Amino acid sequence: MHKRMYKRIIGPLYTRLKYLIHKISRSNRYKLTKRLLQYVESDDCNLPAEEKIMFNKFLSNILISSICYPFIKDYHYRKVNVLWDEKKMLNFVHHNNKKLYFKKGLSKRNIREMYNNLCSEQDIRSPHSYFAFQIPHQPADIAADIGAAEGIWALDMIDKVKEIHLFECDKEWIEALQATFEPWNNKIHIINTLLNEQIFHSLQFFFFT
Repeated sequence: MHKRMYKRIIGPLYTRLKYLIHKISRSNRYKLTKRLLQYVESDDCNLPAEEKIMFNKFLSNILISSICYPFIKDYHYRKVNVLWDEKKMLNFVHHNNKKLYFKKGLSKRNIREMYNNLCSEQDIRSPHSYFAFQIPHQPADIAADIGAAEGIWALDMIDKVKEIHLFECDKEWIEALQATFEPWNNKIHIINTLLNEQIFHSLQFFFFT
């Protein structure tokens, strides 16, 4: 009941209030939202008419984000249960029946927002989705996640390939990645490094020869 009430009432009210606060303060995000609408309505924009109508309706009372499609409201209004692991001393969420851990220093509110953003980005309806295109993979394949951060893509792929190499230069994410992929220690290799040109060419040789 609480989740349904949040989705139908509390979530939309919170989103509307947030929009009004930005509108009153004339924030940069509000101004950018209006600039996008002005562009959509201009002759320079060659989007189909139905998409122009969709953008105008969608952004009439919501702020611009990296993905400006109506389906993201499914995630804006979604209540995420953030749990605490006493043993690992880290917060996590359940993602597709697996534990996805987050780095220290993030509040539960931060994690909810981050996780919903990640899920909306990887929704099959999103132009940012890594799964929007059917990239062939086999159980014997070796994959690389470059700039892994929390590792959500690798977590979705871990049961589909032989092994995954995770590259992440932010040391603060390493502990969380190790916690997330502990059940797959034999399939995961976590590398704390910034991927430079030399390493990239080495990877090309390793994966494609």
